[in-house]
Amino acid sequence: DGDISQDPYPNSEDYWIVKIDIDGNIIWDKIVGGTYGDKIFTGCPTFDGCVVALGESISEDGDVSVHFGAKDVWLVKISGDGEVEWDFTLGTDHTDYGQAIIQTTDGGYLVGCSSMLEGGGNLNCESHGLADGVLVKLDSLRNIEWQHCYGGSWYDGIIGLLEVADGYIFLAYASTNDGDLVGSGWHEGYNHLGNPTSDTWAVKVDFSGNIIWKKCYGGSKYDDSKSIVQLGDGSFMIVGLTDSHDGDVVGNHSGNAGDNDIWAIHISSEGELLGQQCFGGWGDERIEFGVVKKSDNDFVIAGQTNYGPSYDVGCTPHGGNWDNEYWVFEIKDTTVAVPENRQIAQLKVYPNPAEDNVFIEIPETYQLNNAVMQVLDASGRSVIKQKPESHTLQLNIHHLPAGLYILKLMNNEAFVTKRFVIR
Repeated sequence: DGDISQDPYPNSEDYWIVKIDIDGNIIWDKIVGGTYGDKIFTGCPTFDGCVVALGESISEDGDVSVHFGAKDVWLVKISGDGEVEWDFTLGTDHTDYGQAIIQTTDGGYLVGCSSMLEGGGNLNCESHGLADGVLVKLDSLRNIEWQHCYGGSWYDGIIGLLEVADGYIFLAYASTNDGDLVGSGWHEGYNHLGNPTSDTWAVKVDFSGNIIWKKCYGGSKYDDSKSIVQLGDGSFMIVGLTDSHDGDVVGNHSGNAGDNDIWAIHISSEGELLGQQCFGGWGDERIEFGVVKKSDNDFVIAGQTNYGPSYDVGCTPHGGNWDNEYWVFEIKDTTVAVPENRQIAQLKVYPNPAEDNVFIEIPETYQLNNAVMQVLDASGRSVIKQKPESHTLQLNIHHLPAGLYILKLMNNEAFVTKRFVIR
């Protein structure tokens, strides 16, 4: 009932995917899954205007074509009109969780998950312990190109992914100092049961999944990452949460054991910690996916809080303190001078995806004197470079191969970028 137009699998948990217009009105909604239970975790847009949803499934009927056993990693692609195009299962005979996915520039997919790797199914990399983070590279037809297990002797899992010019970055939780964690700098800590606590673990791998560098961030309590974005200088911003008051963590506002602050970490292109800051109050602040990058120096964060006003939390939960509610705030790096036109300049590039030609509209406020326009391929190589003669341009791209490209416009004061796809 309500906003759900049709539920083909009543009395079971399923994926629910909703398309809305710019005003929030529902265009269509779709429930996918089976009769035994399916839980969506995340998803990614695709180059052809669709979406791939990712999570876990214990169903062996309905929209689920393959079930290996217990909980499987389940992907399903939904068209722009709300129809199922395909589904795909990754898993073993035991428990597997799908937690991160991106579409790669070659049209395939990179999937991050956590698996106990008990045998059977199509996850067969060698486990390091109780559960590993597993990275699976699929081609555009969902053939497995490669898979790698990462972790130590405790529970590990991949929860964030990013493609960079020479490989991939994955975010994970990790709780030991052995296996692949050796040399990462895990911060030793244990809970009241004597089990190890987790660090935020960032790992860079090449396009075949081989580790280039690996770093842990955190303290002696629980630290968890949720989002990673790349900045213009090649460094990265990681946003998550922390329960620690030591190690890399400085300025945690939480006053009770088990309460968290939202934690922002700035790391170099080689994973070195450049800076960190905690955001929160006396109570418990958490975050899942709510990070929007407005510029390299300006972020909007949507998390949760259960106490305020206190420190950074300027509002009071409507249900009273200790009642979890959404907390939205904006952060800016005020130590960096950002030219005004860098913030307001918004390129328009269409059609996107494009084939033979792409049209570019540059805001009239952007100064073209000494301006240079470049098109960069996915590896960062410049494939087109010219001086824009007007604020409206037509660019011939017929000679370029299919893939992801970045249009970069620069003058003496500011630069602005826009991604587009050639198909």
